[in-house]
Amino acid sequence: GDGDGDGDGDGEAFGENGADPLTVPGVDSRCQIAFTGNRMTRMEELNSAATEVAAMLQTHGGVPRLVRALNRQRTHNVNVGAAYPFLAGSLLCMLNRCLEHNDIDAVLNAMMLAQSFYRCDDGPSGDGSGGGVGGDGGSGMRGSSGGGKREFLKTALEKHPLWRDESFWHQALQLCVAKQQLQLSTLRSAERAVEDGYNDEVNADGSRIQYEQIDHNILCWQMAAEDGPDDSEEALEQVKSTNTIIFAQMGGIVHSMLEFGLAKDEVQGFVSSVCEENEMGEEHREMLMAHVAASAR
Repeated sequence: GDGDGDGDGDGEAFGENGADPLTVPGVDSRCQIAFTGNRMTRMEELNSAATEVAAMLQTHGGVPRLVRALNRQRTHNVNVGAAYPFLAGSLLCMLNRCLEHNDIDAVLNAMMLAQSFYRCDDGPSGDGSGGGVGGDGGSGMRGSSGGGKREFLKTALEKHPLWRDESFWHQALQLCVAKQQLQLSTLRSAERAVEDGYNDEVNADGSRIQYEQIDHNILCWQMAAEDGPDDSEEALEQVKSTNTIIFAQMGGIVHSMLEFGLAKDEVQGFVSSVCEENEMGEEHREMLMAHVAASAR
């Protein structure tokens, strides 16, 4: 598809009534989630698709293929209806694979996808697209303009042990900071290229992630923390710049920690740890703590 949908998912559950099926590149046609025929046929197709995806995730390149397929689907319809438990299982398999290979970037993608796709609690419709969600309107349920409540995929992922691993959140923060540093560096390079009248070597659309540079940024950050303070003017300016980026990224990290089931005191402990490690000012620390308190209500 060309992504002409608005992505708000207020229409039919995807695959129903002619909506686009989910197709994962590299997997045969059985891995298309397409609702056809009676309910049993639908469940059989979904089960077959989930089995195919689980097998694909164990192969080299399987995780990015699934991410690309789900990103395409987000532009069409995010109400997954009866596919909810199957997609939840696929994302859990993906998280296990990421944990096994310490693939932090893929986990961040899974988190974003889990907060995009949902099913609606519209009462017992019998077609697998809404009813039977149950629950009392917990953190994963949000209001829907269609009259029912939305249960997002993240609800099915909240019990995964990864979220309780503080080292994961530190690595996630490091990656987010390194990416933003790269974006700022690329922007500055592009500006210089325009000023100098050349831009052949600049990837202006930002579509290619330069993982080597990201890894370099993370390594420099870690080495600076291990080596202790450098009182030179240049080093102090670099610390100030990095802490500004850390502060900006912490808002999203804090939100994600709460969204995936961590308690307020756990998130506050993480904030204190990050502020202490990076010698962030008391003003930044207080603002982050206030953000945690407000978001946890």
